[in-house]
Amino acid sequence: MIEDWPARFRLANYTDEQKRVVNLAHSKMDEWFEYNKRTDWNNVVPQEKTPIALSIDCLTSARGFNVLRATGIIPHEI
Repeated sequence: MIEDWPARFRLANYTDEQKRVVNLAHSKMDEWFEYNKRTDWNNVVPQEKTPIALSIDCLTSARGFNVLRATGIIPHEI
């Protein structure tokens, strides 16, 4: 886990473009975590209606886009 990104940028000699991309990714990740904490999700497909017990929720972002969240256990054989 990288806790000090400015130090990482210096140590790894990131270009300005690499820094820009990393910062964009961080801002989108932070935005998702803020949405995920919200309590106004609308359950559009309850678990009992899906073949593998997934719950699918949605809400509308501040920019008017649909945000989806699927939760559940997906069976996987190794």
